[in-house]
Amino acid sequence: MHLDWEPEPETYAASCWQRGLTPDANVHDALLDFREHFAAKSHVINTPADWTRRFVRW
Repeated sequence: MHLDWEPEPETYAASCWQRGLTPDANVHDALLDFREHFAAKSHVINTPADWTRRFVRW
């Protein structure tokens, strides 16, 4: 995880719909918190799609 990470658009939209969320919601603050939290945990390694799904759950 790095501080410039962005969710994959297709995976993000699909994950949102599966959880009953709208992918067009303003998640700017949540994204900042998510990146800062996981950038500090360098031992956590995921694929880009895994990070995207984890962000939707966040």
